[in-house]
Amino acid sequence: DMEDSQGDLPCTPECTSDANCVALYGDDYICDLYFGYCVLDMSDNNECFSDSDCVNLHGPGYECDFWENAYGGTDSRCVLYGCTDPEASNYNSDAEINDGSCYHDVLTDIDGNEYHAVQIGDQLWMKENLKVTHYRNGDEIPTGYSNEEWINLSTGAYAVYLDDESNADTYGYLYNWYAVDDSRNIAPEGWHVPTDDELSILASIASGKALKEIGFEHWEDPGEEYHQYYEGLDIYGFTGLPGGSRSGSSGGYGSMGLYGNFWSATADSSYSAAAWWWTLRANFSDFDRGL
Repeated sequence: DMEDSQGDLPCTPECTSDANCVALYGDDYICDLYFGYCVLDMSDNNECFSDSDCVNLHGPGYECDFWENAYGGTDSRCVLYGCTDPEASNYNSDAEINDGSCYHDVLTDIDGNEYHAVQIGDQLWMKENLKVTHYRNGDEIPTGYSNEEWINLSTGAYAVYLDDESNADTYGYLYNWYAVDDSRNIAPEGWHVPTDDELSILASIASGKALKEIGFEHWEDPGEEYHQYYEGLDIYGFTGLPGGSRSGSSGGYGSMGLYGNFWSATADSSYSAAAWWWTLRANFSDFDRGL
């Protein structure tokens, strides 16, 4: 008779990598390389710890989402926010979560210029700056004034930055307060110049970074070391631009590339011919109010 053989039996490990365990049991398993078998992953899985991590990893529009895992810990990953409505003008097929920016409407002013509407919170805003040359009733808005004439006006008017019409193609026209306040209405049918309260609501929802155009094609570049602080994210499709201004005290043009100023329809009672306005700035991350 043959003797029973005695000795160690050769064993093969269940796994040599986490991928083996995921294939065998699912995403919650990892490989214990010391013992060679699969175990539940009890650790937190964090792709990110802040929204800025996601922007740095993937680009604008990504935010860090957190949730409690099955073991009482916290997991996170980067998620792209955007318009998830396939019927919307700004539909983003890569977006996972709707950020409320979807828009469907295209509005037209009395001159036939078209503007897109973007939704931010419960409000709708025109994406492009106004470039109308007539009030809503068809009356012309005067233009072509010298610096001295501009500062002495007491009626509505508009100007083209540096009298260069190509600037209007990008930034729209510059209007004085009298045009904004005129009862003939400067805004397209069904729309109005926002009040100070409405702009305050916008500022409470969206920062200057969230409203500004991405990159430095139009905004002055503050230097690469400051991009993380000041570069626009254009999260809502507002695409705020730095159209500059025309001074009410000198009539001169200035600040194109540095500032985007937006009239409110709210006069300030402490000054004559003055109103509240809001501004985006090249070297600032907020959207704030001026006078």
